[in-house]
Amino acid sequence: MSYERNNNEFYWSKGWRKLREYHIRRNPLCLHCKQKGIYSPAVIVDHIVEIDDDYSRRLDKTNLQSLCLACHNTKTAKEAKNRKSAGTFKPSDIIKWATDPKKDNK
Repeated sequence: MSYERNNNEFYWSKGWRKLREYHIRRNPLCLHCKQKGIYSPAVIVDHIVEIDDDYSRRLDKTNLQSLCLACHNTKTAKEAKNRKSAGTFKPSDIIKWATDPKKDNK
């Protein structure tokens, strides 16, 4: 079972679905937009610290924020760019690399 599959199973788990529903009901607006004075409905409950970085915080209420799709995509792209420029990788990136049959094992 791959690391990504664990995350996929987590996002379909009863615990996550209940917490997500609870969070979005209590925080129905996009946090990033709201900080700019824009009131957009949130559609995504985002992990501030990605679960690939700290799986133990996956159900931590203090690690969640409500975002609209545009803000979530911007945040995700910025994090990916920062990781690439810093030369750091998520654990799932390392697992993908290590299990890639196409990589050169010299």
